[in-house]
Amino acid sequence: MKKQPRASVESAGALSRFVVTLAGPAGNGLIALLLGSGLALPVHAALGLITPAPQVVWWCLGAAAALSAARLPRWWGRAATAILLLAVTGWAALHWIALTALPAALVQLAQGRPVGLQIYSAAATATLCMGLTAVGFWLSRRSVGFHIATSLTLAVLLSVWFHGDRSLLPLCLPALLALCVMYALSSGSGASMGRVLPMAALAVLVAYLLLPSQPLTMPSLEKAADSLRQTLYDYLFFTEPRTVFSLQNEGFMPMGAQQLGGPANPNDREFMRVRTDRPVLLRGTVKDTYTGLSWQDSASGRRYLYIDPRYAALRESLWDLARPSAALRRISPLFAGSDIEVAFTSAGTSTLFLPQRFTALRAGTDMVPYFNVTSEVFITRDVAPGDRYTVSGAPFTADSPGIAEMLAQSAIQEDDAAYAALAERYTQLPQAVDPRVTALAHSITEGLQDPYEQAIALTAHLRRAYPYALDQDVPPNNRDFVSWFLLEERKGYCTSFASALAVMGRSLGLPARYIEGYMVTPENGTASVTGWQAHAWVEIYFSGFGWLSFDPTPGQEDGPNDLQNGDGQPPPGDSDDTPPDGRPTPQPTPTPPPEGETQPSPQPTPESDEQDDTLPTPAPTPSPPPEQDNTPPPEPPPPPPNPPALWPWLLLLLLLLSGVLAWRATATHPRRVCARRAPDEALLVWYRALTLLLCAQGLPPLPSESPVAYLRRAESANPKQVSGRKGKLTPVGYAVAALRYGGHAASARALINGERAYALLWQGMNLRQKTKALARRMLRGVGDVRRIP
Repeated sequence: MKKQPRASVESAGALSRFVVTLAGPAGNGLIALLLGSGLALPVHAALGLITPAPQVVWWCLGAAAALSAARLPRWWGRAATAILLLAVTGWAALHWIALTALPAALVQLAQGRPVGLQIYSAAATATLCMGLTAVGFWLSRRSVGFHIATSLTLAVLLSVWFHGDRSLLPLCLPALLALCVMYALSSGSGASMGRVLPMAALAVLVAYLLLPSQPLTMPSLEKAADSLRQTLYDYLFFTEPRTVFSLQNEGFMPMGAQQLGGPANPNDREFMRVRTDRPVLLRGTVKDTYTGLSWQDSASGRRYLYIDPRYAALRESLWDLARPSAALRRISPLFAGSDIEVAFTSAGTSTLFLPQRFTALRAGTDMVPYFNVTSEVFITRDVAPGDRYTVSGAPFTADSPGIAEMLAQSAIQEDDAAYAALAERYTQLPQAVDPRVTALAHSITEGLQDPYEQAIALTAHLRRAYPYALDQDVPPNNRDFVSWFLLEERKGYCTSFASALAVMGRSLGLPARYIEGYMVTPENGTASVTGWQAHAWVEIYFSGFGWLSFDPTPGQEDGPNDLQNGDGQPPPGDSDDTPPDGRPTPQPTPTPPPEGETQPSPQPTPESDEQDDTLPTPAPTPSPPPEQDNTPPPEPPPPPPNPPALWPWLLLLLLLLSGVLAWRATATHPRRVCARRAPDEALLVWYRALTLLLCAQGLPPLPSESPVAYLRRAESANPKQVSGRKGKLTPVGYAVAALRYGGHAASARALINGERAYALLWQGMNLRQKTKALARRMLRGVGDVRRIP
């Protein structure tokens, strides 16, 4: 055989060593690339980032290559590390503004405004790819990396499933391929990356191709999974836009949500059936801002889970459950609660209709209630026929007997710290309100100092001096609606009367808000609620007592607690124009109202000169305001849409949890624990670690067994992994016995034997045993080294 030249042999040896040197970091980089791209692609798509998907792969590839180069030995690794640090620093400096804006963009995303994150899509994509690839590279070099990587991948798959978009699942295939490679390399079989990668890729590809194009599921299991997903969403991540109840859907706002007035046309569709022993006002929508044309809700769109105990104090405040004092509530029959059962017979909005003061709400498991700071209650979906709930509360109003005495006692005995802030918020009015409206309110309440008496006087005046009529004219769009109604039109229905009372009350300094809902008047304990029962009224806040309902619509003189006829129906013995069914003939509207929610309308009262003579209307004398004051100011922008599903936050939470688990797995590794101990304690740590692995295999030590006898028995049970001519476990047992019983210090050789024995045992365990041992170690650590026999 011809002998190879010495120079050629040395060159071949150097090349071989260089290839071996590259193999480790290159394999780690390949795993990092697969894992990083397999996690970044679905997250990138789910977040709605506009960066093209190929750039995601390129970012992951660049990060994996840079990290691999940084792990090279000697001067190669140091040079690559320096270049990597310079590149990252330079990139961060160029994109510093975008990077600092990313936290705010994520907050906006959680609030339903993804525009901010899309503006900084390039920086967000690069940060996401580099972060996930770095995590993948770090995991590829750890003995427990497979378990943590599996947790991360499962978190992403769970989020994709929770998101409901199955088209994102193929994007996770690179991560699944990385898991297969990591598992094969961690099995201790000596397989190389070159042999494992093609087989793993083929297995993942075949498994994906064998999946049916249409999901084949068992209906019962699919229903259970969908129910579980919906339950998690309802209780933890409900942020989707909801359908809000409005009188517009029942024909009482023919001009639309931005303009009050116009001819009303209530519908006859039955919306729900209510069982109650007394008439009750069931509120649905609460509005606090009067624009001059309509009422709007300016409160925050944030919602709170009703059953969450963290918001008990907020619920108590919103529904005045602690006002007045417990002593006054106990002695007053006003607070004697009753149960109200509501059953929907038609589809509607997500709003639940409840009395102002309710103490308990019981609904089906598929009706998850939330509430907001305006005290509205709603569920995570629109109500459907068959939905039902029961509410307990005290449905009194301003017309209930004994309410005046209770208000007087509350004002004297209670110190209401919330009154000042509420008064500032609920007394604001636009400049477009005619000064004659304020003059009229002062004239009606002249000589009255008590807030309740003022509110009652305003309510009585509206009931007596203004007739109820559905055929209200179309108001001018450049005129304050309440001013037009009180001074010019002088007739209307519930929305007109409620708006007038709220505006006049606010002009006197009474905190007032506008309410839309239903007036329910039962017959024999049951009421069929249609659009004719849709209604609007006012709530006024009294210091020490809370909110109290006032209904200024004509026909409600006795109040809902004593009413015999539902709203939208005239009192008995009225004009001949009333149809036989007792309902006034509605005037046709130019455009049919959209289908939706229902609310009771107030009863019409025929015009009467005697009523005007009983309580004459003071002639408004103030001169008209300047023209610019007659024009309502621009309406405030509507509140931002409710945020979308917060499943990205679930993913972030799972990522943080995985990070904590990864830290715990690393911190409790025997090698890391031994680094903080003296040699003698380090030997006992390795013995405890061996005991932990053997217990996971079903080989715990016996009470009377010495370390030598125990490890000798373990060797016989693991002949392929740790036995041999000299054995692998028994030397550790002899070293522990010499330390514990002979007082001999642990040698460096004994520590090396302990680490090798641990590595051999770990490699020989299956996935179930490894998981069991890792879970025990993360929960309890390696054990107490002071209790070794």
